[in-house]
Amino acid sequence: MMTRTALERQLAEIQEDMLVLAGMVESAIERGIDALRKRDAQLAREIIADDIKINCKRYETEEKCLELIATQQPLAGDLRTIVAVLFMIVDLERMGDHAEGIAKIALMLADEPPLKPYIDIPRMPRSPPACSWGA
Repeated sequence: MMTRTALERQLAEIQEDMLVLAGMVESAIERGIDALRKRDAQLAREIIADDIKINCKRYETEEKCLELIATQQPLAGDLRTIVAVLFMIVDLERMGDHAEGIAKIALMLADEPPLKPYIDIPRMPRSPPACSWGA
């Protein structure tokens, strides 16, 4: 049986992995918007190629979470943390797929002149969601 200290270390490790994944996705989104705005085909290709790293990080973190559940029988609070990480990494990986999609669009449009200046697109990743649910 694993000691509590070792379990806490592994929990911290999966949380850190999730934060690394979040940083990778944030970078991919910012770079995707930049590639679209600047019509940078090379940057778009890099983002598309880098999506595999995001996918690998998600599956690596998921595997660590499932192994922790299967081998350590975490208590309720620890299990909630693990499940929360599992939910978040799936969503983060999906956001990475969207960044790849933006890069693919940037690649398709790279040789086309813009119809109008991009004003709203660069602001989109920083805008709060327009949601009235719960209000």
